[in-house]
Amino acid sequence: MITVIHTAFNDKFKPVANVHTTDLETAYRLTNSVESAWVDNDVDVFDVASKGCRSTSVGDVMVHNGKVFQVTNFGFEEVTTSVVTVLVVDGDDWEKAYIPTQDFTNTPVSAEPESCQ
Repeated sequence: MITVIHTAFNDKFKPVANVHTTDLETAYRLTNSVESAWVDNDVDVFDVASKGCRSTSVGDVMVHNGKVFQVTNFGFEEVTTSVVTVLVVDGDDWEKAYIPTQDFTNTPVSAEPESCQ
């Protein structure tokens, strides 16, 4: 199982789904809206999916077997440092924010689906 956590564009992070797969590419594909909202996909694919979530994007994080991976322009990069660097929007500017890696591995997806908005 892979936990998908949306971090890009915000200095806070939000676990949005536990995807029943061991493949990062599959988790990425299943949490992207193409012809319809990804949260409306087959319910057997997810433990919990928050409603109204955007698609998984560059900068977001996935956790698998206690390892943290960040979505990059071309695939995924394992985060081996103690912090994850994310870009956040501050008005018209982009700034870096730093989130401790351990925060991701200790944050489960909520048992109650909630809105991402």
